[in-house]
Amino acid sequence: MKFHDGISYPPDLHGLTDGQKRAGLMGLSNREGLPPMQQFTNGMPANLVKAAWIKSRKSEANGMCVQVAALPNGGYAMANSTDATGPALIFTAEEMDAFIEGVRQGDFNGLFTHNR
Repeated sequence: MKFHDGISYPPDLHGLTDGQKRAGLMGLSNREGLPPMQQFTNGMPANLVKAAWIKSRKSEANGMCVQVAALPNGGYAMANSTDATGPALIFTAEEMDAFIEGVRQGDFNGLFTHNR
């Protein structure tokens, strides 16, 4: 079945709403040539986030640092680099943009006293 956005949906998704069809695609395992998409949930173990994690060059020698990953859905994940199975915090692009802008404008300066 072809939908108005040009995506072919498997027959078992007939009769569902647009949103339900897209959500149904999240769990498909390559039926109709569609690659499976990972769902990202706040608090999921960081080692289950299949994305390239990046740490700051200013990270301490022992590796203790916040790491960030760009997600394929346009969002971002943040986690403690020393705790691979610890929780990943998931943010939308808009949330991350607001946070970065706040850092640039000094909104959080009073919180940080280490490594200025």
